[in-house]
Amino acid sequence: MFADFALISVLLVIAHLLRSRLRLLQNLLIPAPILAGFLGLLGGPQLLGWLPFSLTGEGKIAMERYPYELIAILFATLFLGHQPHRPTLRTMLRDVGDTWFYNFAAYIGQFGVALLFGLYVLPLMFPDLNPGFALMMPAGFAGGHGTAAAVSESLQAGGFNDAQSLGFTFATIGLLIGIFGGLTLINIATRRGWTHLVSSAQELPESTRSGFLTPEEQTSMGTSTVSAMSLDPLTWHFAIVMTAFGGAHGIDYLFRHVLESKIILPLFAVALLVSAVLQLVLELCHIGKYVDRQVMARIGSSVSDYLIAFAVASIKISVVVEYMAPWWSCRCSVFSTRLACSGSWGGTCFTTSGSNAASSPTAG
Repeated sequence: MFADFALISVLLVIAHLLRSRLRLLQNLLIPAPILAGFLGLLGGPQLLGWLPFSLTGEGKIAMERYPYELIAILFATLFLGHQPHRPTLRTMLRDVGDTWFYNFAAYIGQFGVALLFGLYVLPLMFPDLNPGFALMMPAGFAGGHGTAAAVSESLQAGGFNDAQSLGFTFATIGLLIGIFGGLTLINIATRRGWTHLVSSAQELPESTRSGFLTPEEQTSMGTSTVSAMSLDPLTWHFAIVMTAFGGAHGIDYLFRHVLESKIILPLFAVALLVSAVLQLVLELCHIGKYVDRQVMARIGSSVSDYLIAFAVASIKISVVVEYMAPWWSCRCSVFSTRLACSGSWGGTCFTTSGSNAASSPTAG
């Protein structure tokens, strides 16, 4: 496992350096985790076989399991961190309400159309198609790699073994369409004079394009809340995250093997609940103020980068080829919902799925 993380870390560094040097990648704004994942897929055992990723006893790629664990760690960070001044619901609705409702409508619309089409139309053309296919496409395409990992865990437990690869494929496609579609809209808008901050896509800040911040743009990643003479602040925060993650695994083991319960919650959901309870306990013990929310957010973002890289690198090409025909049929139905609401401002819905995948906490 550690060797796999070392390999992906090397690929992340290479991907980021390539992004900072190659003008093509800068213009396309390809995220480094996506590029690292493609490098891992290309050099992995499915294609060139240059990268010695670990294999299980059954001969499967071990990193196929990593996204399930990483999404649980990611969810464990969401409720951790002291927030003394939480914005009120009224303030949030005033500041971001219109954007939230717009994205929510597009998000639910994609799920609704894909599920209806996948459950009632696709079975007529592909009788042997697993019903879970209809759920995995919007879960990945609209929700991102994190949502795909979370949903596929439940579907695989029910026997749909291809759910993970399908979800990661849809998530990658959704993210890339969001990026390329967004760049297309930016170019159209700037050429027609609809933008106010930039007159062309090439005028985006150099740090946005290269990925490296100038000294003037660099900010603090968080606040040191404990003395390094006792424990490093980053170790303190990471240990709290892993405590919540370990608690989730303990509860999962209790229900599965001790109680032998038939009702099993997904690991990521248990991690979310455990983290909320843990933060509450820390607050009651007057220790919560020593857990910095900004540091937790950075840990979650780091986990998300690894999750995306592993997710792309572990996509099964054979599964993608097998489901290509039903995917294309269902993709056309979801695309039609985006066209239906494209008249608002230059086709915003065209990239809604990509923006959701890129900005949601389950995607990174």
